[in-house]
Amino acid sequence: MCASPKISIIVPIYNVEKYLRKCLDSLAGQTMKDIEVIMVNDGSTDRSGEIMHRYAEKYSHFFAYDKTNGGLGQARNFGVKYARGIYIAFVDSDDLVVPAAYEKMFSMVESTHSDMVIGNVMRFNGYKKFPSVLHQRFFAGDKLCTHITRNPGLIYDTTAWNKLYRKSFWESNHFSFPEGMLYEDIPVTFPAHYLAGSVDVLDEIVYLWRFRNFGDHSITQNRTDISNLKDRLKAVELLNNFFEDQMITGDLYEAKDFKLLSLDFLLYLNRLPEADTAYVNLLMDYVSDYLSEVPEKVLLRLKPIERMKYYFVAKMDKEKLFQLINFQKSAGFRRNKISRHNDGHYYANYPFHDSVPEKLLMVDYNLQVIHGIRNVTWRRSDLMVNGYGFIEKIDVLHKKDVAMKFALVSEATGMTWPIDRIRVNKSRMNSIKAAFSGRLRRPHFDLVYHYDWSSFSMRLPFERQPFDSLPPGSYIIKGEITAGGLVRSFVVGGWFGKQDVFRNMGDTGNVIHIKSGGSGKLYLIKGEKKAQQAEKC
Repeated sequence: MCASPKISIIVPIYNVEKYLRKCLDSLAGQTMKDIEVIMVNDGSTDRSGEIMHRYAEKYSHFFAYDKTNGGLGQARNFGVKYARGIYIAFVDSDDLVVPAAYEKMFSMVESTHSDMVIGNVMRFNGYKKFPSVLHQRFFAGDKLCTHITRNPGLIYDTTAWNKLYRKSFWESNHFSFPEGMLYEDIPVTFPAHYLAGSVDVLDEIVYLWRFRNFGDHSITQNRTDISNLKDRLKAVELLNNFFEDQMITGDLYEAKDFKLLSLDFLLYLNRLPEADTAYVNLLMDYVSDYLSEVPEKVLLRLKPIERMKYYFVAKMDKEKLFQLINFQKSAGFRRNKISRHNDGHYYANYPFHDSVPEKLLMVDYNLQVIHGIRNVTWRRSDLMVNGYGFIEKIDVLHKKDVAMKFALVSEATGMTWPIDRIRVNKSRMNSIKAAFSGRLRRPHFDLVYHYDWSSFSMRLPFERQPFDSLPPGSYIIKGEITAGGLVRSFVVGGWFGKQDVFRNMGDTGNVIHIKSGGSGKLYLIKGEKKAQQAEKC
């Protein structure tokens, strides 16, 4: 038993015997040893409680507690009462934590004295690992001493378990999870972000979030159950109440509205054709009322198909709404092409497009760069980066249809060094891969757009000017694509392999370290690799 653990990890447990051992093994294998694991059996009716007690017998820093069933929120609150650490963390009992997760998060937050540190997340199921769409929305590199008012994208960080909370911060704000409801994370994580003095962001994967396989869904995956919907709307109300109590306005308020419209409500709206009348009426009434307070500029940030749905919700036109939802699930939607009008803008051509204002159909600002890295290699002192990038839904059938340029950018100063040695290459495979969609059970192939001229290769000669005189530090590669009258910027990234790539640069003693962050961003780090140091925020 650790006399004074640095971190207390609370693990609520309910009927997860199928997954529990692997979860607890991931905690037993942590590289940081000054931890305690507080396991709370919330009235399980399977063998989960028995498994929990075996781990408490095997490991002196694992502690087992049994209680009657009260739900996830109550089990977490129960566990916090027994926490002795400087920091507290939460783990769901069907998920996994990577071995060095708490060591890395602890090191970062101890150097800054922030109130909270969050780490990146990867999803997994019985077949593969894949990025968490939720967390991809705001992870874009390490950030020290940040705050949600300066980085509104953190409003998407609504999960309780990819974090370390300073216990004194938790207690001084009297945080606790709502009990007797689903989605208990949402009313806690945003207030924690907002009330924190500062927050650190670690762009390394620390947590593996399970997506249960077909036939084994968690209760939060059952979207058409009306009690599930009611709990989600209750979580939204608790969030909105906090905004009102704190008198939060401006960009952060708009970020909240956009998140609810682009994520929370859509999860349920898209299931309306499958739901019963009571469910449909509850959601339609709630969302239509909510829309009356949303500024138009927030709505226009949504994708055209989503703007149209909300337009018909506001009009209470269930027939058109249901047809539009079903159309989005069809081959017709996948094969539907945007068109460029005489004003130079691109517009969607969906059913009922003549029933909505034209501005709801404009798609220009929704078209983003799809990109990735094929490989990163060294050719003597030259770094070779090969990848692909294209603006979605914009054809590049010929070389003349596209232009690309790249630059090396210092993360510390923002200084840029153009990369002159680049080539745009033809690859029919990019069009073919982009045509595949759908899940493994029912994949689709719809070759609608052509991205033949979307591969690139670049060479960075680190023993020649200007790259031989770069100061030590961390760098990224920024790209810019011009096609179809549009210009889009992006940061080169992608997972190019498990091993980081080093290169000693001649007799200079310099080391170029190439790595891929948890968000996929490609980093070039010049100088000896050292532990991250930061002054107090």
